[in-house]
Amino acid sequence: FVPAQDACVITRGFLNARYRNGLGEGVDLEPGVPYPATVRFIDNDWVIPQGHRIGLAVMSSNAWWALPDQNRSDNTLLTHPDVRSTLILPVVGGAAAFRAAGL
Repeated sequence: FVPAQDACVITRGFLNARYRNGLGEGVDLEPGVPYPATVRFIDNDWVIPQGHRIGLAVMSSNAWWALPDQNRSDNTLLTHPDVRSTLILPVVGGAAAFRAAGL
C-alpha cells in the first residue's frame, strides 16, 4: 500500500470502446462479450526507481478527463492463460535490459 501523497500519475490513455475500430463510426458493444481494444498512452519518459511499483487504473468513465458517456459499463480484465489483458511497458535497453534485471 502506498499513501496517496506518495503516489503520482505518470501518464493517461483514453478509449471510448464504441470507437475502438476508429473514429469514423461508433459500434455498440454487446454486454458479456469480450472485445479487444488497444489504448495508447500519452508518451512520457520516466525512470522508476528500484523497489517502486507501477499501478494501472481502468475505468468505464472519467468525466474529469474525457467526455462522459450516458451508457455506463463494467470493465473486466481477463486473466485466463489463453486470453489475458496485458500492459506493455517499454524498457530502456529493450529485452536485453529486461532479462539482465532478472525479469
